[in-house]
Amino acid sequence: MKALNALPIKFSSDFAKEATFYLDKIMKWGQNLIKWLKADFKIEGQTIRFIYPERLQAWSIAFTCKKNILGKGHKKFLIPVKNITLVALPMLTDITEKAIKILPDKGFIINYKSLQPDMLYILKIQSEIENPKLLDIIIDARSKLDDPNREVRRYWMHAQLKFLSALEKYFSSFKIEDWEFKVDVGVYEDIKISLPKEFERELEVILEWVKEKDRERKQKLSWAHLRIIKGRKRKDILKILKDLQRIFLPSNFRRFIDVKKDFRYHDCIRGVDYYNFPFPTWPRFMTVISRTDLTLEKPAAVGLLEFKRSEFRKNVENIFCRKKK
Repeated sequence: MKALNALPIKFSSDFAKEATFYLDKIMKWGQNLIKWLKADFKIEGQTIRFIYPERLQAWSIAFTCKKNILGKGHKKFLIPVKNITLVALPMLTDITEKAIKILPDKGFIINYKSLQPDMLYILKIQSEIENPKLLDIIIDARSKLDDPNREVRRYWMHAQLKFLSALEKYFSSFKIEDWEFKVDVGVYEDIKISLPKEFERELEVILEWVKEKDRERKQKLSWAHLRIIKGRKRKDILKILKDLQRIFLPSNFRRFIDVKKDFRYHDCIRGVDYYNFPFPTWPRFMTVISRTDLTLEKPAAVGLLEFKRSEFRKNVENIFCRKKK
């Protein structure tokens, strides 16, 4: 990372004012920390990275002790932190418990009596980003669906750091970890293809019955539902719906998803239900969450999300104990 005591840098005119404002605040936060540490330590280097899901800035600062502080008590640093660790090299010994204390109100304390001469230390500090939207502001993200009629539906994902030259003026080492990309994978059409017509009709009758206010019309719908039930030779509708729910559990739906190239699969979340029932039926889509890392050296990431539709449909069809030809 470049020296933090440099004068504030002016971004190009196309850089978002909000991003400039909050990046300035992050740099000033780091400048103050380095300034306070320099009074008692020799700074050997520092880097910064951003952890996207938690919206944290994470600083790693390497230092050695100045001889005049050895054997002294402790020093308070009035700077807000979320997490902090102190590691002694070269053995990578974690001495956080005996050397660091996070204050409940603000800042932390370093116990100088726990430090040794001629030892290199790595101080790792995580602090909340004041504006959680900052990382979204400096990233351009896009997705594109290939031919929707393919048996394996493909979604292309692209993420890139914006205003790269401006970021390079601030940072020589910069990384955003676990940046999240969300893609809504449509599943309703594939479910509809796999459903027996009488089952879909039964759900529609139930939905009409729930919405209907007229007593006479409601009774007719009740009789219509009874006729469907008498003609049904398969499992009970509630049993079928229960089996359908299992398909959309993240651990099960994961089987139908592949994430390739620069992205990695993280999780999936059930979208809104197609039918507005007081009980769940099936979702219109599943939101698949993939993650990637972005750095100054690799500022762009390209990913491919594949949805194995035919395999998904077979699982739905098996619930109804039939196979489509």
